[in-house]
Amino acid sequence: MKRRRRSVEEIEALCARFRESDLTQRQFAEEIGVSVGAVQQWLRRHRRAGLARVPRFVEAVPVHGSPDSGECRIELPSGIAVVCRALPSPEYIGALVRGLRTP
Repeated sequence: MKRRRRSVEEIEALCARFRESDLTQRQFAEEIGVSVGAVQQWLRRHRRAGLARVPRFVEAVPVHGSPDSGECRIELPSGIAVVCRALPSPEYIGALVRGLRTP
């Protein structure tokens, strides 16, 4: 089989497609034309990186109807919610979310 480098987004989409299918890893690999080892590696990396459970980007919206209020609520899929009275910097939000995701 000819090797082809796939983007992170493409691999994420393939992992999601595999999980939604009723196929075995071998059947799925044959269907998309890759080795079963490649599928296993993608799934392992996907799981390890936590990409299967947590979205990489989420929308920050005002808590109270006014977009000028500066308040925002950050909700993680795990159920953790953080309300900020003033809109923090994107760097702070990223560090906060990464910190809350690590066990």
